[in-house]
Amino acid sequence: MKLKVMKRTYIVILIFLSCSIYAQKKKIYGKLKLAPCENEGNLYNCSYNYLGKLFEEKLSEKTITDFLDYKKNPDTLKLGINFIVNEQGKPDRKLLNTEFNSLANANDTIYDILKNNVSFIMPLNECSMAVKGSLPRLELQYKVIRSDNNKIRIVLIPPLSKEERKKKATRSYLGAVPKFCKEVKSSKERRDCLSNFTKKHIAKNFKTKLIKKEGLMCTYRLYAKIRIDKNGVVDRVLVSENKYKTLEEEIVRVIKSLPKVMPGIKDGNPKSVLYTIPIVIK
Repeated sequence: MKLKVMKRTYIVILIFLSCSIYAQKKKIYGKLKLAPCENEGNLYNCSYNYLGKLFEEKLSEKTITDFLDYKKNPDTLKLGINFIVNEQGKPDRKLLNTEFNSLANANDTIYDILKNNVSFIMPLNECSMAVKGSLPRLELQYKVIRSDNNKIRIVLIPPLSKEERKKKATRSYLGAVPKFCKEVKSSKERRDCLSNFTKKHIAKNFKTKLIKKEGLMCTYRLYAKIRIDKNGVVDRVLVSENKYKTLEEEIVRVIKSLPKVMPGIKDGNPKSVLYTIPIVIK
């Protein structure tokens, strides 16, 4: 049976940039939330302030110094972070994404703080089982305070407004897109074009018989983190923690076969970019 894109779709896939999040409404109910933010209207600001204060308290001076050395900025520490939460309500280490991906120890420290200090309200499927979710990317910013005896601490800077975040995100960056969308300048339109292109590719190439073979009875969500390199080729795919290795292998195969696209551009130069793809199987 071939996979169809429209009404009888077996896999629903949406691409979102790290600063955006899309809720799957059919068969998955509710949004992933930090427990302290359950009743807050502005989830971004609540998540920013809660996690920002947590890292302000928990990051040791040694870790802060490592981060500052990495970014070579003596006055400000910027910690961009997003992560997937698994069905057990814990962050998925494999798909944790920060500004410091090349510093394993730094990311391990961030992961341990999240795992040991944060709880979540989980979205549910039609079987009332928790499903994976993702928080929007947070750009935590801190002022670096140095004392007379060279001790270092950080103080959280209040979050930017939604308008300021949008302006910052589109200032000098263009996302990767298929060649037929090369004239599109809007970040949203470029994202939508790449999303539709990827959806059609997966719908056409995914072996749906594997879903039946695995015996899935309820809606299930996986996430894939992909990297599109400076040449516009998918050169890395990581799939979130799961118990369906056959489906994981198929997701990796199909995404790696994605045709070459135009790479992301930052400050006029080609740039490797990371995308997170939620894949809903039902």
